[in-house]
Amino acid sequence: MHTFTIDELGVDILLSGNSGIAEFTPTKTGTFEYYCKVPGHREGGMFGPLMVE
Repeated sequence: MHTFTIDELGVDILLSGNSGIAEFTPTKTGTFEYYCKVPGHREGGMFGPLMVE
């Protein structure tokens, strides 16, 4: 299990398996951090930037 989470956009999608599709409509522009909120995953490198234009 993993999550695709972006706090600033209110996105928190549960994903299962090694890959998945997360669909949402951004509500504002900017650069936001996405991450997996499963304990230890963010610390293990499961995060990155998402740019919305």
